[in-house]
Amino acid sequence: MPLLSGLTQQGQRLHQWLLGPNNQYDWLPYLWLSYMAVYFAPLFIYPMPTWQRTLLIIAGILVLALYFASQRLANAWLVAAMLGIGTAVCFIYAGGVVLMFYGASMAAFVTHKRHSYYLFGLYSLCAAVVTAMVSLPPFVLFVLWTALLWGIGNLVHRRNDLKNLSLKLSQAEAQAIARLQERERIRGDIHDLLGQSLTTISLNMQVLARAELDAASKQQLIQQTDQLAKQCLQDARNTLHNNYQASIEEVLASSRIACLARGIELRVSGQFDDLSEKQSHALAQALRESITNSIKHSQASQIIVQLRRHKQIELRIADNGGGHPAQLGTGLTGLKARIEQLGGVVEFSQGWTTLICMPVNEAGDL
Repeated sequence: MPLLSGLTQQGQRLHQWLLGPNNQYDWLPYLWLSYMAVYFAPLFIYPMPTWQRTLLIIAGILVLALYFASQRLANAWLVAAMLGIGTAVCFIYAGGVVLMFYGASMAAFVTHKRHSYYLFGLYSLCAAVVTAMVSLPPFVLFVLWTALLWGIGNLVHRRNDLKNLSLKLSQAEAQAIARLQERERIRGDIHDLLGQSLTTISLNMQVLARAELDAASKQQLIQQTDQLAKQCLQDARNTLHNNYQASIEEVLASSRIACLARGIELRVSGQFDDLSEKQSHALAQALRESITNSIKHSQASQIIVQLRRHKQIELRIADNGGGHPAQLGTGLTGLKARIEQLGGVVEFSQGWTTLICMPVNEAGDL
């Protein structure tokens, strides 16, 4: 058994070396070589001069080498060399038509379709020269010209295979892109969901560690933190089951707790009702991400949230701190992508201001 396994592995390596790693026809190319028996058999059956037999054997071996090389490289010059050798052999041996037959067949496998047409033109020219200058039996002439049709048929079959392969690849790529987009959406949702909650929990713990609080205040802050942690866990579970739809009211309520823990004033103006479900969810996530960034990075004492509606919906989140996102991170990139999917536009400006504009007609009854 080890010997058989070793021989099998060696055979696979030889197979890959002969036909190349991109061979799509498995062992079929070896079956196609059966026609070479028509070329070699008469050389050992019928009498002929030794020099002629030797020359014809060398020509056949060269075409075999070019056959395997063209399987690996799909090069037009290799096929042209096969046609040239076959044409030359036809002047001393009718079996040269077999070599030309292989040249016509392999012309369909070259990389560029235009080169295949050139090779078919070259084959037609060589066949015409052989027909005019060499006296061949009628059946051999029939094979000579039928090989051209065989090669064209191979070309059509080959192009159909490539189209089918391209279609399969396109479908696979589309599925891969859809999976990637879904992963990005889930990653953005989890980032938006957990970012502010975990930031608030961290800030609460810092307040507990540093501030001089009485027992009642400390107990109240611990209870708020515990409730927030439990809510965060529940929201994460819901998100993983695609059931979580954060409301603007929930985000604003959670944001007020986070701002109070940091001593930041949160001012909200405008009505957030009568929004479409998609818009409400997208704006809620935008609020969560923007307010979290202001709390973490701007050192602001005030955050202002304004919603205005005229010809379009405008949501502006600004703070009186400093800083500006030089490069968009995962959260801001996800925020921008979600708004743009709804036909909106997002702008980030100095002072950590986020301006979101969305068309009114996307809001359903607005």
